[in-house]
Amino acid sequence: MKINKTLQIAMLALLASMPLLARTHCLSFFPSYSTNGPLRSPALCGARTSCLHAASGQDTLPIFLPIVFNKWPPVPGTPLLAPIWNGDMDNHFDVSWSAVENADVYILEEAASADFSGSVEIYRGPGLAWSAYDSKTPRAYYYRVRGINQYNVGEWSAAQSVVVYPLFMGLNIRWDGTGYIHSDTYTEVGYHYTASFDLLSEPDTLRASWTDWYDPDPYGWGSMTWYSYYSPTTGVWKSSSTVGDPAWKWADPFILSYWATYTNGTTVLIDGQKFTVTGPTTGTTTFGKTIHYWQFVNKEKFLYWDGGDWKQYLHPGDAVLRYDADGSGLELYSSVMRRDYYKGSLTSDTVQYIVQLTSATSIPESPPFSGLGSYRLSVFPEVTTGQIQIDPRKAR
Repeated sequence: MKINKTLQIAMLALLASMPLLARTHCLSFFPSYSTNGPLRSPALCGARTSCLHAASGQDTLPIFLPIVFNKWPPVPGTPLLAPIWNGDMDNHFDVSWSAVENADVYILEEAASADFSGSVEIYRGPGLAWSAYDSKTPRAYYYRVRGINQYNVGEWSAAQSVVVYPLFMGLNIRWDGTGYIHSDTYTEVGYHYTASFDLLSEPDTLRASWTDWYDPDPYGWGSMTWYSYYSPTTGVWKSSSTVGDPAWKWADPFILSYWATYTNGTTVLIDGQKFTVTGPTTGTTTFGKTIHYWQFVNKEKFLYWDGGDWKQYLHPGDAVLRYDADGSGLELYSSVMRRDYYKGSLTSDTVQYIVQLTSATSIPESPPFSGLGSYRLSVFPEVTTGQIQIDPRKAR
């Protein structure tokens, strides 16, 4: 809109409405306008007319009247943010909104809380949608959008949210480690296992395809594959294609219970055994990402494996487990020392496995997932200083 031309037209209309006597005494007409500061909506402009008296040539008739420009400058409308669908239970989703008048550009914000504290701008442009193509850390996400133009900023839309659960369609995880077997001889074995969440078999049932293998494998233990089924919305294990060996009495879970909270120095149960909590502590993953983790260390001696005369126990401090505290809840590191007992007496024989997470699509900056080959790992750095769902898996 051209302000000058608009005002001149208004001035002429104003002049035409003046009394005839006033106009007959006017030698000439000088329209002008003035404003007090930047224009706002609605804008107020002052229209001034000046008439020169034909006889004296003096300015005898100044008139100043406000002219109201309604809806100028234009204010963008408030977009409608569509509900966010993630029914396929993966960690990719689309956020879309309605077009509104007077909006040249839209701004989309993302936050981890409903009050949008610490929110970040993730999109700015003319489009009406944004897609989360990159892997999202499991948690709740909140979104809001508004329009802007060269004059004004519109109001925020009502918020919409979506949850990426720790177990989701397309989640791929790999762990690699080494077993140290001390008996009459000393032997090292390489231990590796993977999980691929590859099928939503029912609306709330997600299948994980598990594989474990040994490399190097001096004892010829080979490999094993099986399926396990979970609720992606609760993380609860439902069933498995393999039957667990009752000789194994304890196992460390691959993931923490959903949304569990922990406190430094407290005690929690892991598969029925007491563990002391430490953290959260800052550390580094095997692929170099800085991460926060919870550490759990067993407090008491307990039975790990029952083979009759031969049994394996864990002494206090023999199990050190570390889990991601930044969202995925995955097991990052485990060191478990098993001590052999024969007919109730402790022997010098031990079996220790140290295993670390090497790839996970739920942790940003993780390397690409691979189900083949083996890794030789350095030990996760040591630090000074609820009940967890168990999935039965093979152990030796």
